[in-house]
Amino acid sequence: IVQEASRQCERLHEPLVFAPASMRDVLSKRPAASQLLMLDARAGEDLIVQLVESTREFWLVIGPEGGLCEKEMATLSEAGAVGARLRLPVLRAETAAVVITALVVEYLARRAT
Repeated sequence: IVQEASRQCERLHEPLVFAPASMRDVLSKRPAASQLLMLDARAGEDLIVQLVESTREFWLVIGPEGGLCEKEMATLSEAGAVGARLRLPVLRAETAAVVITALVVEYLARRAT
């Protein structure tokens, strides 16, 4: 599915897909040079303002319906996550994931030109 979707979208690189894992396991694999953002309607500044210009890799955490719980937000903060939100009305989790990813991809594309 990833190969076909990547080919259809004319992507240069296929996204990586991993088996489900705990948040701590996932965070332990994050490269130090990447930026970790936790998206929550109650957290931080606007998404685009929070993106660090020199960063080439962004890790985005989008919570379930109702948002991230306090324990999840604390774990992410300990790992260096920066809170970010959209100016849009609160979106459903599956819609937010697509919108936020598209915004970051667009930001990276504009920055590359």
